[in-house]
Amino acid sequence: MNEYYLIGGIIIGAVLAGGALIMWLASKFFFRFIRQIVIVLLIGVAGAGFYVYRMVPRGNPAIGKHAFLKENGKYLGVVEASGEDNRRGEVWLIRPPGRYPVMYSKARVVLKDKR
Repeated sequence: MNEYYLIGGIIIGAVLAGGALIMWLASKFFFRFIRQIVIVLLIGVAGAGFYVYRMVPRGNPAIGKHAFLKENGKYLGVVEASGEDNRRGEVWLIRPPGRYPVMYSKARVVLKDKR
């Protein structure tokens, strides 16, 4: 057997044994400290999840739906946004096929999922 393999095996074994000893000592003497760190991390993750779920605003579910006129059922296009206008009040910003977006009053428009 080559002497380099023997020396390498001894060094790797010593490193593994030393690491196992250090982990055993850490678990014996610092178990309470490690447990507190884990508890704080779990509370932090739960708090961050609650914040994201409750505080981050969601998008408008009407965006992406198809818009039709109430009077005659004419197809207007796809809703891109909603807003407020001085003359019209609450409005939808609707993009007709192949054109720029146009504002329509929410009172004149019906929204559907499919065309």
